[in-house]
Amino acid sequence: LRYIVAAWNTNLDDQLPSSFQNLVNLQWLHINDSFLTGEMHSFARMGDLRTLWANDNAFSGQIPDFSNNTRLRNIDLSQQRLNGGGLTGDWGQYWNNGSFTNLIALRATFNNITGTLHGFDKLNLKVFNVDGNDMNGSIPPSITSNNRLIILGLGWNEFSGQIPQVGWDKHYSTRYIRMQDNNLEG
Repeated sequence: LRYIVAAWNTNLDDQLPSSFQNLVNLQWLHINDSFLTGEMHSFARMGDLRTLWANDNAFSGQIPDFSNNTRLRNIDLSQQRLNGGGLTGDWGQYWNNGSFTNLIALRATFNNITGTLHGFDKLNLKVFNVDGNDMNGSIPPSITSNNRLIILGLGWNEFSGQIPQVGWDKHYSTRYIRMQDNNLEG
């Protein structure tokens, strides 16, 4: 089994079955907008997983383990908190280890994710959106080194310090940058 599209199903059981962990050849999992709750199980055994759309549910607990999902290209965990859930965890523990060089889109808006931003020189993202979390610290200058970014969403967090000033002139493809409602200067 390589593809599961079960999005927009309001009659699914409340929780994602733990047996999903056994689908080791799965490449696409679309379970968005399905009113799923509870903790997300580990995706570590799904080494072929390339796309995970689990947005607009009410998952809670820790961000699942994606450490073995080096083929991931697109992940959307957005808007769990808006539906009564909210994923938690430290940003750096999950995404900044250099394993996600294939990742082009990461959306994790409106959860309870904490931590600081770093490691952008290791990512090839075109979409990066973590609006509406509990992230803090400064916005690293390395964020401007990724001139492939089309969408950058950092709004409604607790970022502070100076907005990086150098490197934006090389962002020819960037269409959208959101940084409002932080504690930024510059």
